[in-house]
Amino acid sequence: TLPTGVAVQSSGTQATISGTPTVSGTFNITINATNTCGAIGIPMTLNIQSAAAAKLVFIQQPSNIVAGAIFSPQLRVQIQDAFGNLVNSTATVGLSVTSGETLSGTSTAAAVNGVASFALQGMTNAGSGYTLTASSSGLTSAISSSFNVSPAAASKLGFSQQPSTVNAGATISPSVTVDILDVFGNLTSSAGTVTMGIGTNPSGGTLSGTTTVSAVSGVATFNNLWINN
Repeated sequence: TLPTGVAVQSSGTQATISGTPTVSGTFNITINATNTCGAIGIPMTLNIQSAAAAKLVFIQQPSNIVAGAIFSPQLRVQIQDAFGNLVNSTATVGLSVTSGETLSGTSTAAAVNGVASFALQGMTNAGSGYTLTASSSGLTSAISSSFNVSPAAASKLGFSQQPSTVNAGATISPSVTVDILDVFGNLTSSAGTVTMGIGTNPSGGTLSGTTTVSAVSGVATFNNLWINN
């Protein structure tokens, strides 16, 4: 089978192979000819090399990950010519998060036989719909398919609504809220129980109201807290 873009034309006792191939590789073909002695097949080998490097293509897209974890399988970017053929290039390829978020690990890799592999890449900011951009000098960049980063395991607490100054005996308003966060500060979906107490207590006051609540989607809301003095 002739590669795409190549044709054989015969004229009298001659056959000409011509055209503009768009597929690289080694092609074994047979040209059949007929003369007064009968039909014969003439085997030939066509070696078609790729054109100049022109663009980047993700051949291993990013997967959904947990914050702090690495992409598995590892990310791989291929250097191709304008027709989509692999180019045996050693160019350096860089990776970045398209939206500007931080990508952890080594963000550049030298291609080996036209393929750049990124083994230690991950993200710590949870979110959805992220994409990566692969770039290399002189080549058309590539944008990956979208992926999500979910929060890691619950690790710490943080006030999302601090207590306000109120009179003794008055309900603290707005309601105090506490987030259950992972180690990177991402809000988790934990339904864990959170207990509120007085930290600094210069007047020896007592905290009243519902002081222990279960979080909803990682947020514990204290609706009726008050201190007697």
